[in-house]
Amino acid sequence: MNILINGISPDATIYGYALSKGHKVFHLIEKEEFEQSSKRKIRYNILDQRLKNKDSLGEYIYNCVDSIDREYEFALVVGSEKEILESVEKIEKLSKNINYLLLGTNWSGVENIEKIIDKNRYILGDLNSRGLFKGNLVWGNLENYISMGKTCIEQEKLLNDIEKSLRKSYILADIKENIVHYLWIQNISKAPMAMGLSKYPNMNKFIEDKDMIDICFKAMDEGYKIAEKRGVDLRKFMQVQAYTLPIDEIYPLFKENVKTNSWAKRHFLTMTTNIEELKKDFDEIYKTGKKLKIDTPNMDKLNK
Repeated sequence: MNILINGISPDATIYGYALSKGHKVFHLIEKEEFEQSSKRKIRYNILDQRLKNKDSLGEYIYNCVDSIDREYEFALVVGSEKEILESVEKIEKLSKNINYLLLGTNWSGVENIEKIIDKNRYILGDLNSRGLFKGNLVWGNLENYISMGKTCIEQEKLLNDIEKSLRKSYILADIKENIVHYLWIQNISKAPMAMGLSKYPNMNKFIEDKDMIDICFKAMDEGYKIAEKRGVDLRKFMQVQAYTLPIDEIYPLFKENVKTNSWAKRHFLTMTTNIEELKKDFDEIYKTGKKLKIDTPNMDKLNK
């Protein structure tokens, strides 16, 4: 079956590689990019969880389109919340018969999405796998699952269809009870750390600063309180408890993990290429906290 992916970003390339096992993948690009990008080859070095966390090395060929003239099982759209909305609007101008799997950050819920497409035509999910370009090489992580879920009963059939489709590529669907709240928590778990990281010349300098790591974890806790005020049941998210441990307990574990765990190291390195996106996410969370009159002294420090 055919799957459409928006663009040829590092993340789009990672998922193109993943879904090309079991499907025919097409990357939707702008007309002016077509001649240069279509059938272009790119090398990859991907830590693939489907291969028991072994490095997958090889060459991926972009199969690009600049229009929609065939049927697609679904369109996979990856990116920030803003990028997702822009991509969906673009695809809708070309065809109104495509369903979507939207993977990325979320802080505003589903209202903006449903101004563009009907609620039964999309599924929300987390951008579990990320990558970066190193010259003509895409480098990153690929999880063997995608966290996703329905926001209403009308999405039940589409969720089941996408789950079956992903299995053909040996990717599992990790179904969340409340995908919007899950995405908010994931957003909070990444954005403060990215704000801290942005203040240092490189990742190594950042992880050596215990005081800054402490501020980041405390800022996460403040973010969770913001989410709770918005209606999130924090008891349903294990990471909330883990990230509120005393810094003397969590810092050695954090530092060792980032330094020695290949998966964690790649995660933080790919974060460096998405710093601006994550800083915008932080800004949205921070503004919400101020509107809700929640005390956020550590987020205040990161915002300086």
